[in-house]
Amino acid sequence: MKARVLFGVFGFAFVLLALYVFPPIVLELVVAALCVFATYEVLGSTKLVRNHLELLLAMAVSLGLAVGHFSILPLRLESDTGAPVESMM
Repeated sequence: MKARVLFGVFGFAFVLLALYVFPPIVLELVVAALCVFATYEVLGSTKLVRNHLELLLAMAVSLGLAVGHFSILPLRLESDTGAPVESMM
């Protein structure tokens, strides 16, 4: 229990750093890693998977969805001229 609380505290601090300090690619990687870790925790603790291959495939799908979702959406909210994207349309 102590390890999970410490992971939550340090994870929350790192997510805040990724949001406000680090470049946007770090935020994408942090969210992808959290998705994979959450998949492992949920499926591993509830014993919904019967073998390690199913768990590995579920984690790979989770990683693919997280990375694919962020690679489709634009992260830059300003144009090259510095004007917001909405005002250019």
